[in-house]
Amino acid sequence: MSTNDVANTGRRSLRAAVVLAASGAALGLLGAGTASAHESAPEPTEGGPLGAVQQTVGVVVHHLDEYHLSDPTWEVKSLLTSPQENLRIHLAMVNEAIDPVIGLLP
Repeated sequence: MSTNDVANTGRRSLRAAVVLAASGAALGLLGAGTASAHESAPEPTEGGPLGAVQQTVGVVVHHLDEYHLSDPTWEVKSLLTSPQENLRIHLAMVNEAIDPVIGLLP
């Protein structure tokens, strides 16, 4: 393996670790976990970084529920029949998901 291959592998591993850590943190903030661990979902936080993260995760969870979990073949069907619509839906989800975080910037 060359030095570049090792560096690229390291970067990919670091990215994967960051994505896993961020996903775990977001799910923890949502109160996801075993059913016995929580009586009910935590109340949403208004404003601040925690509220922004909760809104962002809520948008992603809503998207997953509406498109991917309700019809597991939606992604493939939409890419084959209407890739522009698929892209529009995902861009709208990304924009809606990052708006709360961008709203925190001065």
